[in-house]
Amino acid sequence: MNQSVLNKSRNDKFMFLFGLPAIFKKMYDPILKRDLHDDKIEFSVYGISTPTISVPSVTLGYAGQTYKASSFSRPDYPPLELRFFLDNGYQNYYILSQWLNLFNDAKDSDTEIVTSQSIPFKQREPLANPMSDYTTTLSVVTLDEYNNKLITFQYTDAFITSLGGLNYSHQEGVELSCTATFAYNQFYTILNKNINECKDCNSFENNC
Repeated sequence: MNQSVLNKSRNDKFMFLFGLPAIFKKMYDPILKRDLHDDKIEFSVYGISTPTISVPSVTLGYAGQTYKASSFSRPDYPPLELRFFLDNGYQNYYILSQWLNLFNDAKDSDTEIVTSQSIPFKQREPLANPMSDYTTTLSVVTLDEYNNKLITFQYTDAFITSLGGLNYSHQEGVELSCTATFAYNQFYTILNKNINECKDCNSFENNC
């Protein structure tokens, strides 16, 4: 793999996509109606960071010296912080607030999620995840200069843990933005395209 010094990626070419958790399919909102059941939602995100991937080493004693080996284990991933612009109908903010409300209702501080039966009685039985209907997969898709998909970063079993406040001002006059934080269990990297095999990456019609 020989790379030119001009072979660079940009940090401002990406999309943020996710599907609403399954629990939203069972809900009805008199304002959003069917919009609350969309399979894929794209946010106007202006900032996001992928986590540090770490499989630490361990130090072992050997013949009066030390020997480095892999720990073969991963620490838990840090939270994902999403920085996004609010749409002109506040729908993205409202959906995230409703998602967060499922874990602790703002009115009665209650939740319908039951976790007491999450561990099966028999070891051969599959582990029942009581939060499966409340989690989803978040995806960050990186694009090239022609908006072709290059690589996808996936955060699985993700759920929202916080939603930032909104700052209104008559002096600044800028687009309203917000932050949201998510916890997740696994992080995957998926390469969508081998650019060395792409014969016509300048075309919008191809699938590069």
